[in-house]
Amino acid sequence: RIGGLVIAGVPGEFTTMSGRRLRESLHAALVREGLPNSKVVIAGLTNLYTQYIATPEEYEAQRYEGECSNWSAPAISTTRLPDADRCCEQPRRRSSGR
Repeated sequence: RIGGLVIAGVPGEFTTMSGRRLRESLHAALVREGLPNSKVVIAGLTNLYTQYIATPEEYEAQRYEGECSNWSAPAISTTRLPDADRCCEQPRRRSSGR
């Protein structure tokens, strides 16, 4: 996080709709953490390439992105970004003990 900008590094290429869903999920977690004015930017292809990350609907349609995905529709739909809240938590200040 840089001020109000949150950059989410992801190891794949999100389709437009899956990227929107990711961004909305992360923004909702930031709102819960008290950062409602944050702007989320997705930086794809970070450190690894896991092919396309499509929505369950895109996977079922089996067009290019859904067909070129390593993820099945059930896997995508059950992956609800469980760590979104944890990733967006404010860093806790530690006392230095001095």
